Amino acid sequence: MDMTPELLSAADIRKQTGFGRDLTFALMEKMPHVTLGKSGRGDRRLVRRADLDLLLVRAAEERRDLWELARDFTPDTLREWLVGSVQRAN
Repeated sequence: MDMTPELLSAADIRKQTGFGRDLTFALMEKMPHVTLGKSGRGDRRLVRRADLDLLLVRAAEERRDLWELARDFTPDTLREWLVGSVQRAN
C-alpha cells in the first residue's frame, strides 16, 4: 500500500525537494491548490503531488528556471502550460 500523501503542504514539499521557503511558497501560490482555514499565521495551502511532479518534470524537460515560473507566470498561464504538456503526451 502506498503511504505517500496525495496532498502536500509547504513543509512536505520542502522536505522532499530541498527547496527553500520562498521558492516553495511562490510556486504554491501559482499552482492549483486547496486552501484550508486560517491556522494562526494564515491560510494553509495544499497542492496535489501529481501537479508538483508534473511541474518538476515539465520544467526539467524545458530547462526552465523554477524562479522564472514563480515570478513570470500567473496561476492561469501556469495551468495552461501544465495542461499543454499533458495534451502533447497523449
